[in-house]
Amino acid sequence: MKIYEVATSNNERLDRYLERMMVDVSRSQIRNYILEGLITVNGETVKAGYKIKNKDRIAVALPETVDNTPIPKPIPLDIVHEDRDLLVVNKPKGLLVHPTDSERENTLVSALLYLSIPLAQSGEAYRPGIVHRLDKDTAGLMVVAKTHEAYQALSTLIQNRQIERHYLALVEGVMGETSGRIDQPIGRNPKSRYLRKVVPEGRRAVTHYEVLEHYPRYTLVGCQLETGRTHQIRVHLAYLGHPVVGDPLYNQKGTFYKQKGQLLVADRLSFTHPLTGDVLAFEIDLPDYFKEALKIAKNL
Repeated sequence: MKIYEVATSNNERLDRYLERMMVDVSRSQIRNYILEGLITVNGETVKAGYKIKNKDRIAVALPETVDNTPIPKPIPLDIVHEDRDLLVVNKPKGLLVHPTDSERENTLVSALLYLSIPLAQSGEAYRPGIVHRLDKDTAGLMVVAKTHEAYQALSTLIQNRQIERHYLALVEGVMGETSGRIDQPIGRNPKSRYLRKVVPEGRRAVTHYEVLEHYPRYTLVGCQLETGRTHQIRVHLAYLGHPVVGDPLYNQKGTFYKQKGQLLVADRLSFTHPLTGDVLAFEIDLPDYFKEALKIAKNL
């Protein structure tokens, strides 16, 4: 355990203070450690925005270091666009975006490295070029940065909500509203470090949705992200009482189809190329497993 005794504070935020102290750890990771209770102040858990005071005692108990360096691996990929600065890939269901503590090979990053595609060496070393993510069992479109300039520019576009990300989801029940806006904060579920939940102290999260088709017991909806929190669409739809069909984390009902994982696909992606100014827009056809599930849903 590392202990920091605050001598002078200048009313500085805890996460910014630790970013200066822990030069090898990103601020986003520091925030995660704070949320997980691995960083305390005077023996108490606090928020990342806590203003440190003189004589505060900050305890940092980080987990053991795990080697999550990505390992190149031949994995089939559907690259729908590539230029000097970036690429857009249609990530298949069941593939992690980047390495984790327990998986270093079966990832999108591993597949791109095997193809010798240059990736921006920005952000964390285990996720080169990755500016946004999709859950393992969410298929669909992602943009990946090949250069540092592209990484910085794309990150800015995402922060400024200038990348349009559209999803299709089959949800439980028949939704009465034709469209809506979910503006509910999302944070960690107090009962699990892996789950998210709508909680008052969470970060602001906004999802727009539109009913596209009704089935006897289900609804096909289109969702547009305004923010990009972990599991955002899945958490928000479950909050409405219409969880995504097959969602293993937020839907307690069994599924009517054989495939594992949620019926959620990132089907459209559009943005202005931050370095060339070209307007880029992509749309994919629904995966076969999703089409088959819709056929089944029509007759249930």
